[in-house]
Amino acid sequence: MSYKITVRPSGHTFEAEPSETLLQAGLRAGLNLEHSCANGSCGGCRARLLSGKISPLSHCDYRFSEAERRQGWFLMCSSRADGDVEIEAYESGSAADMPVQRIRAR
Repeated sequence: MSYKITVRPSGHTFEAEPSETLLQAGLRAGLNLEHSCANGSCGGCRARLLSGKISPLSHCDYRFSEAERRQGWFLMCSSRADGDVEIEAYESGSAADMPVQRIRAR
């Protein structure tokens, strides 16, 4: 059983299995969903739930404020759909839309 996920404002849709995160499903479907660490630490894959129901699939360290939680913000990398959902998420149109990342290492 899979669920239909609609992304706003683009209107793109994809199917998500109950065993995968919304980020995994969206990337598998070929969408350029904004993300960075994909493990719940950075908040790069934040999205807002517009309709439907989601639940946590894995632990995440990133914390939303109480106001953000009331507005429906969540992380796609650690949440799964519990039915058909509509979300608001940023999609990169091309590589030029993706932010440059600089990582310091020693």
